[in-house]
Amino acid sequence: MSDITVALGKKIRSLRQARGWTQEQLAEYADLHVSYIVLLEKGANRATIETLEKLAKASLIWYTPWTMHRMIQYKNKCVS
Repeated sequence: MSDITVALGKKIRSLRQARGWTQEQLAEYADLHVSYIVLLEKGANRATIETLEKLAKASLIWYTPWTMHRMIQYKNKCVS
């Protein structure tokens, strides 16, 4: 597990709890499987751009086109 994956998982958990949502509710709102949410929050799964978009649509996270562009650049840099 990378530091950024663990940090993102903690942030997702924190934001979910701040809204008073269960993991099951977040999974439903974001159209993700609850086991995926569990693994994300533990930092055991890396979130894809698509997952971040689903979390944003569920109103868990906020993003702009610029931040998405930067995440894609970072992802491409890591892959190459």
